[in-house]
Amino acid sequence: MKTWLTAIGIAAAVAVAGLAPTTASAACGSKGVAVYDASWCPYCKKVKALLSRHNIRYTVIDASSARGYMARKFGTTSIPVTVIDGSHVVGFNEARIRQLLCI
Repeated sequence: MKTWLTAIGIAAAVAVAGLAPTTASAACGSKGVAVYDASWCPYCKKVKALLSRHNIRYTVIDASSARGYMARKFGTTSIPVTVIDGSHVVGFNEARIRQLLCI
């Protein structure tokens, strides 16, 4: 019985700790996530799968209609470009995307 109650206490503490957002995780991705992509791009699909796996909402922008903007804003027309809270990641750089999203 005592072991069972201890397990419940630990589970409750973990649940409460999970509900309280930290300053870092509350800010990560809060200003929005956008992915400039093309339907044929395998790395674009990887970025979107990563975001979906972590239940992160994102906006998809067709890169073919935004090439001029991408060149001016990001200095590239390569895809994917993932924009997280104003910072951008060119290509599929999972470590950097995870860092910007705090996942």
